[in-house]
Parts: sequence; C-alpha cells; structure tokens
Amino acid sequence: MMRHEVIFLINNEPINFTGKSGIHALDYELNDVNTTNDDIEMFGMDGVSPRSKNFGPFDFKLKFYFDGRYDKHLALREIRSLVHRREYYYVTHSFMPGMKFAVNRAAIELEELSGTDFLFYITFTCFKGCAESLLSTLSDFAVTEKSWQFGQNLVSSNYQYKHTRNKFPIYNAGDLTVNPRQHYLAVTVKCESEGNLQIANLTTGDTFIYNQPITLADTLTIENAIPKMNGVACGRDTNHRLISLKSGENLISIEGASSLNTEWDFYYLYK
Repeated sequence: MMRHEVIFLINNEPINFTGKSGIHALDYELNDVNTTNDDIEMFGMDGVSPRSKNFGPFDFKLKFYFDGRYDKHLALREIRSLVHRREYYYVTHSFMPGMKFAVNRAAIELEELSGTDFLFYITFTCFKGCAESLLSTLSDFAVTEKSWQFGQNLVSSNYQYKHTRNKFPIYNAGDLTVNPRQHYLAVTVKCESEGNLQIANLTTGDTFIYNQPITLADTLTIENAIPKMNGVACGRDTNHRLISLKSGENLISIEGASSLNTEWDFYYLYK
C-alpha cells in the first residue's frame, strides 16, 4: 500500500508533515472552484449582463490517522504548531504530486478512536484562488520527474523556455493566464541592441519596449511587474507595459536585438 506524503513548504524549506512519528495521510478532498459574481442586473430586462469571472479562495481537506505510538496530547501539540503559522506557506502532497497550494488559514477537526490513536482532518484555505505547478518552467521536464503528474496539460511537443532565436513559442500548460501583476513571471534577456528593444506576445497583443541601448555585458530582467537593467529598476526607460501568457501556446517575437539569449520562468496555474 502506497504511503502518501504531505509536505509544507515554509520559506522554500520543505517540512515533511507525514514524516513526523505516527502521522499517516489517508485521503484528499478538493472543494469546487469558487468564482466571484459580478454579473449586472438591468431593471426591466430579463437575465443579467455577464462579466468576466475572478477565481476566489477555495478550501481543500486532508484526512490523517495518528497511530497512538505516543501521548495524544503531545501529538496534537506538535500538529497544531506545524499547521498554524503567522505567515502563509505552501502545501503539497502525493495525492496531487505536481501541484502546490498557497495557504493562509487552516482548521483541525479531531475524531476520537479507541485508546490513544485518532483520526484528524485539516481544512486548508488556498487564498490565491488557484493551484500552482510544484516546479517552474526552468525545472527538469524529464518524464521520470515525480514532481509532474497527469492532468497538468503537459504535451508531447518539446517546448523550451530558453531561446536564442527572435521568434519562438512559450507554452503555458496551466488553465489560467499568467498575469505578471498577480503571478510570478521572470523574463531574462541578454542581447545587443541599439535601442527600442521590443518583446511582443503576438498571441495576446502585449508589447514591452525598452528604449535604451543594451550590450552583451548587460542583463535585462522583467520579474513580475518590475523591469530591471543589471539589477536596477528601469521602468522609466520602458513603455510601462508587461507581457502576459494565455493558457496554451504563446508566440513571442523579440525585435531590435542580436546575439539573443532569453529565459522564461513561471509556474503553471490550475483551477
């Protein structure tokens, strides 16, 4: 019988919750997608005028068994100290091994059994409204990598996230658009440019422009909503636009650049 793992990622440091003595993960339950309702009702008209939906926080529940190998009260004390934290953290587990969930709230329910053993349930709130791929696009995509799973929309095409050509596809396997104003997206560009470097997503119509010359000794980064040249914020030298990545294939074009090397790092997002 497979022994399931539940791991907390706290400040990028993994803590194996089921590695604690006597704790066994039994089951996983995911609540339905939670959407906001911004539809507009018009007086005197049937129905509503639909608006774009946002995905709100959602809950998921993990079921555990404590085998009673030591004092129940000490076990509960350790469980509570691990689960309830001031800062948010990520939960990942082997029921969905390719995904991680950012949680900021948790509730523990206890079901007494005979002796010192007991069942307990932890309901976590994923405040971001979506799950994220456990690994980013610059991680290993080998088919034997246990951190990817079926159901993540991975395809057999050999998509790459490091490029030296001026036109290339970037594949977003997630269900949702990666919006750098909300989600992690790090684009790195090394090239030569006389100015007016343009990075365009031809699929979405987004275009980012950097107006100053660039040499091969320079590194332009756009991490989330902040462009930097050699680590120094350079937003005033841009057109103040950003690149988003829709679900599926995005055709990227980079103009005004030679000797190009570029990397695209992000996480896939799932409803």
